[in-house]
Amino acid sequence: CIIVVFVQDEDTKEVIHAKFIDITGNTTVIPTWSCEANGCIDPGTGQGEYSSLQDCESKCISDISYSNLSDFRFSPNPASEYISLTFNSIAKKFSLSIHSLNGQRVFEKQYGNLEAQQQIDLDISGLKPSIYLVKIQYDDEIELLQFIKQ
Repeated sequence: CIIVVFVQDEDTKEVIHAKFIDITGNTTVIPTWSCEANGCIDPGTGQGEYSSLQDCESKCISDISYSNLSDFRFSPNPASEYISLTFNSIAKKFSLSIHSLNGQRVFEKQYGNLEAQQQIDLDISGLKPSIYLVKIQYDDEIELLQFIKQ
């Protein structure tokens, strides 16, 4: 079973964090919280650093304002034909995959090295209207972004 967790800004409705979680065996998970760059999130595994949201927020809130939200930006979002991904740093071993909300991989490509401010244009015209997750792997990092296909 794969679970997709989204953390969404209440004002702008922008997804600021998304995560794939592969669950096997016992699926009863007690909520826990971890301090991430975007704020406190429940990783969905029961293995967060804090047992309550209040505890997490009181310990990590001071770190949030100094963090970069992401090295990647999509535009436009939502989109219907093409979406552009701009990378703000240098990366080696860059790869990208797009997944439907049910976890099905609908696109995958290895890009090799990327330079700062490099833009990648993706043709999404063949995708059905929905919300999609983009899994970006570079160096030893993984980022998840979301876009809406109209």
